[in-house]
Amino acid sequence: MFCFLQSFFSLCIFYLEKMTKRLLTILAIVAVLLVGVFYLSSRKKLALAPSLQETLSNAVGSVQTESKKLGILPNSFSLEVSSPENGATFSIATIEVKGKTVPGAEVFVNDFQVSLAKDGSFRQQIQLEEGENFILVTAGNETGDAEVERTVYFELP
Repeated sequence: MFCFLQSFFSLCIFYLEKMTKRLLTILAIVAVLLVGVFYLSSRKKLALAPSLQETLSNAVGSVQTESKKLGILPNSFSLEVSSPENGATFSIATIEVKGKTVPGAEVFVNDFQVSLAKDGSFRQQIQLEEGENFILVTAGNETGDAEVERTVYFELP
């Protein structure tokens, strides 16, 4: 229950930054209802009536529907870097950075733009210098962005 409330209030904060007055009003009403119902159910051990559960579900659903119409849903943008592992040590100077993101996004590895496959996967060869090397992978599109940092080491054989 706490995780649900925490997620809901994080969503509220996001919406506060980007939403219209109408959506803000709907969200505020839903928030007040949720806080009140969860408080009562936890303090007084009251069970939620099925009709109240349905009402709350419908209210949350209407907020999501309005958000989609207005184009202000929190982004579901993702970026994964599968290789190299953070902290890895290499004895060769050229390694491959591999990962996956949202198809159509722009991806950069250490400020160099990388080509993206249709499924959102990417791979880029980079040169390492002796010692500690920092790798910054960034990706983004109109719905969001993300970055992943890696530190790897190159030691001469």
